[in-house]
Amino acid sequence: EAYISEINLDRVIGSDTMGVQGFVNARNFIIICALTSLRYADMAHLHEVEVNGVSSNGRSFLGFDTLVRKPTNQSKKDFRTFIPILKPVKEILDSNHGRFPKFPANSSMNIQLKRFAVHLGLDNLFDVERHYYRMEKPIKTKEPLSELITCHMGRDSFVTNLSSLGVTHSIITSISHPEQAKTTMQK
Repeated sequence: EAYISEINLDRVIGSDTMGVQGFVNARNFIIICALTSLRYADMAHLHEVEVNGVSSNGRSFLGFDTLVRKPTNQSKKDFRTFIPILKPVKEILDSNHGRFPKFPANSSMNIQLKRFAVHLGLDNLFDVERHYYRMEKPIKTKEPLSELITCHMGRDSFVTNLSSLGVTHSIITSISHPEQAKTTMQK
């Protein structure tokens, strides 16, 4: 499955958006999504969220409390979670007067992501299998990241990158599919 590797995430973080608003949106979306594991439905509401300083277990850090809007086929219940803010996300907040940016609609964001990925030359190839109606076998191709990137890929990248660092599946799941109270997540 296609994802944004740590190397490509570093390229995104250090990228020149040339002042193009679509590139700024795409850069910010990738960084925030890939470092928080939020779905597009949650990212679309981030501009409404307050960032707070928190102390837990003798450590102080910035973070935010947010509703996690799960797709209706997964769960009837929404959850709240607490997410710490990492340095690249903090830099976005600092450049936006301490607030999260507002992102365009999902379809527009996907277009901006693809254009930005082309701009950065995110062209590493991934194996893709597509299943078509009335065809017994899938069609297999190799396609560049710039054609495959979507809003959901940041979330996939979060999970894949943590897994490649050796973080256990149970810890990744507790972050990417939170079901604990805010105070548990802070700890």
